[in-house]
Amino acid sequence: MENDNKNMKIFFYVIIALVVGLGAFILLKKDKVITDEDYITSEAVVKDIDIRMKESFPVQVDVVVKGEFPDSCYEVGDISQQIIEKTFRVNLEVRKLKDSDVMCTQSIEEFEKVIPLQNVVGLSAGEYIVNVNGLEKRFRFDVDNYITNVDPLK
Repeated sequence: MENDNKNMKIFFYVIIALVVGLGAFILLKKDKVITDEDYITSEAVVKDIDIRMKESFPVQVDVVVKGEFPDSCYEVGDISQQIIEKTFRVNLEVRKLKDSDVMCTQSIEEFEKVIPLQNVVGLSAGEYIVNVNGLEKRFRFDVDNYITNVDPLK
């Protein structure tokens, strides 16, 4: 009986130590500030892009990007845009945490991201190219994409 009480006390202390240790681990992880250095980043694998022109004036343009993540732990990362002459260059990155306690499925995961094109207001009528990580599509403005301050009735 005395041996059973001793074993119960040991078991009880082990359980308490595990709970305290787990609690400390969770609290330490929760307060960690995640920075860009905590991520693995790479260029997104883009499979298709679609151009959507909104029915507004000036016209707003969205690029719908369909791609693939290398595994289930990746997410969309930084998106940068620049326009050079009549080409919008969009760079789309994906990222995942370097030291994650999360289990990831080792299968390709599809994603879709809608990216509003910047700096389309003020563009002249004509054909434009959108290049997302090397994949290109074209769109056209039939009229200048800006409102003038000139009253057409005067």
